[in-house]
Amino acid sequence: MSHELKTCALVLEKDGKVLLQLRRKDSKLFPMCWGLFGGKFELGETKEQAIRREIKEELHYCLDNPGYMGNYDYDGYEVHVFRMIDDGFIIPDEFDGEDARFFSLEEVKGLKTAFHSKEIIQEYYKKYHSS
Repeated sequence: MSHELKTCALVLEKDGKVLLQLRRKDSKLFPMCWGLFGGKFELGETKEQAIRREIKEELHYCLDNPGYMGNYDYDGYEVHVFRMIDDGFIIPDEFDGEDARFFSLEEVKGLKTAFHSKEIIQEYYKKYHSS
């Protein structure tokens, strides 16, 4: 089965809070659900090029050295996931969504999330924050 290639990034503060966007009311998929930033690969892009472009387009941020977490299969998508930690990250005034803010893992558990966002965030915490 062929998978459509997608990419997303966990934008994190040092305390582990993750940045999510509230998808627009008019989104075809998962309207008014919280999700990670990212999107589709463009023709000929590497996974690193795709995530850098997506984060630049969506957050107006230059992602210099994204850490690769791995790829995940989700409902016909092959999703390449990156992470970046920036304690000084400032949410831009303009982005592609209704709202954006940082959430702790406990807060994420209570959110209505888009696609695979909650599972990826939980995997991140298990992999990088387990004691």
